Formats: sequence, C-alpha cells, structure tokens
Amino acid sequence: MPASRTEIAAAARLIVVKVGTRVLTGADGLLDHKRIETLGRQFDALLSAGRRVVLDAGLAVAFCPPAPRFAHETWIMPRSHGMPDAPTLDSMATALLKVLRGLEGIAPGSAFNLVLAGPEKAFSSLHHYILKVLPRLTGIAGLEWGGGLFVNPVAPATSARILRG
Repeated sequence: MPASRTEIAAAARLIVVKVGTRVLTGADGLLDHKRIETLGRQFDALLSAGRRVVLDAGLAVAFCPPAPRFAHETWIMPRSHGMPDAPTLDSMATALLKVLRGLEGIAPGSAFNLVLAGPEKAFSSLHHYILKVLPRLTGIAGLEWGGGLFVNPVAPATSARILRG
C-alpha cells in the first residue's frame, strides 16, 4: 500500500580546518572574493551555453549541475545574491513546477528530495540560495555508499533537454 511521507531535516554546517597552528571554523578565511567571481563567471557561462538550462524563469534559473550525483538532478538558483524576495521566490516556484512536471513525464510517481542550500550568515549577501531537486529513480549502489562516488547514467545536457520537454 503506497504511503505519503514528508521529512524535513536541517543541519548547520561546521567546517573545521587546521592551517598551520590556526584553526578556522565555519566559512571564515575559506572563501575569498576571487572564488565568488569565478563562480559568477561559471554561472554566466552556463546561461550563455544553454545546454544544461532547463528553464530560465527570469529571476531564477533551473539547470542541471555539471557533475550531478543523481539522474536528472536539477538546481534552481536565483539570479540575485542573498535572501530571495517574493518575486524571486515566485520565479523559483515556476521553475520547480517545470522540473517536477518534467520528472513526472520521465518516471510518473517517482520519489524525489528537495534540499534548500543556503549560505553561512557571514556570507549571506555574497551567495545564492539553491533549491536542489534530487530524483530517486534508482537505488544507491555499493560504490556510492562505500566510496562516495556516484554513478549517474544521464549526462547533464541530456537531462536538461529531456526535462525541457
């Protein structure tokens, strides 16, 4: 008998790195402005190429990441940094609906996880929130569990093309 179930999990990230005799916690000292600029250029290149873009919803974009862990994994990211405002959330919702309809067309009734990834408080104005759609189309095999290496049989560009419809 099928059953509906919703789970919500939240965890604060704590990164501890020892650099020489200094210990850095959180994101302090681990992220610099050049890295942020590099990520911005990668995002602009992704949009320009268009191959992995599922939907450009104006204030938000749904796309397949370059190295997805799961078949048809899709990220929905606002164009602006920081906390999304109401119009941006509407664009993200539009993109989410498109992605979920695409997944329903591929595998009707399949399970998926939604993960909202956000920045550390100290860097919230510099980073994007990302809504990750993680379809559960196959089981996780021994290689994934044991080695942390994920085998994805669908290329990101192919996945985006299929999800676009």
